[in-house]
Amino acid sequence: MKTIQICAGFITVLAAAVCVTGCSILPEPRQGRIDYFDLKYPGLIQTRPVDVEQFITSTGERQRMLRRKQDIYMEGSDFHKWMQPAGPLLTRYLRLAFRNPHQKQPVNRDHCVIISGEVLAFERNSDKAVLGVRYQLKYDRQTYTRTVLITEKITGSRPAAFAEAMSRAADSFARTVAAEIAKLPGKRK
Repeated sequence: MKTIQICAGFITVLAAAVCVTGCSILPEPRQGRIDYFDLKYPGLIQTRPVDVEQFITSTGERQRMLRRKQDIYMEGSDFHKWMQPAGPLLTRYLRLAFRNPHQKQPVNRDHCVIISGEVLAFERNSDKAVLGVRYQLKYDRQTYTRTVLITEKITGSRPAAFAEAMSRAADSFARTVAAEIAKLPGKRK
C-alpha cells in the first residue's frame, strides 16, 4: 500500500513538473525564413481609357507558390509565397500597366473600357510559368469575354526565376488585352 502511495506521489510530482515547465523542456521547432515574391512593375501601355476591376482568384491557394508535379498533383510551398493572392496581384499589375500619367480627372466609366476577370491558373508546371485568365471587356453596353492560357519559360530552379517568368506572363496578358481593346469598335452615339 505504501509503495502505491509513493508511486502515486512520484507521478503527481512529475506531472506537476511537466505542467510548470511546459514546452520549455522540448526542443524549439526549426523556423525557416519565408520569402515573398511580387510581379515586376509593368511598362506603360497606351490605349483608350481603362478601368480595371478587382480580379478574383479561383486557385485553391491564397499566396503559396504552386508547383504542378503531375497532371493532377499540386504542391505548395510554405516558405515561398506571393505578396498577394493571384487575383489582386494581376489587378494591380493591370492598373499600373494601363495607367494614364497625364490624366488629371478620374476616369468616367461611361467612356472607358472596364476590365474584370478571374485567375484560373497561377502556377509552375515543370519549366514553365502558367497564367490562365478568363476576362471580360465591357464597353459601350457590350461585353466581350475570352479565356487565355499563357506560358512562359522559367530560366532556373529558384522561386525568383518563377516570379520573373510569371511577370513576363502577366505582361503578355496585358498586351493581349490591349490588342483586344484596340479592336473594339468606336462608341455608338
